[in-house]
Amino acid sequence: MNLSRTIEMLKLAGIKAMPVPGTSKYNITLPSGKVATIKEKQLIQLANKADNNPQNLKKAIESAV
Repeated sequence: MNLSRTIEMLKLAGIKAMPVPGTSKYNITLPSGKVATIKEKQLIQLANKADNNPQNLKKAIESAV
């Protein structure tokens, strides 16, 4: 899965993702309001494990942060 599809899945799950300038990291904001910084590579890995399901991605991110 590529980064653009991962970002699309995050939006569908209600998760906001903002790139951190000058890095390959993203600040993500979960629907609960929790904010975390995750590496781009880790986001893509989590999306791959989610099997194209935004809710599975949301659960995976919540357990990772």
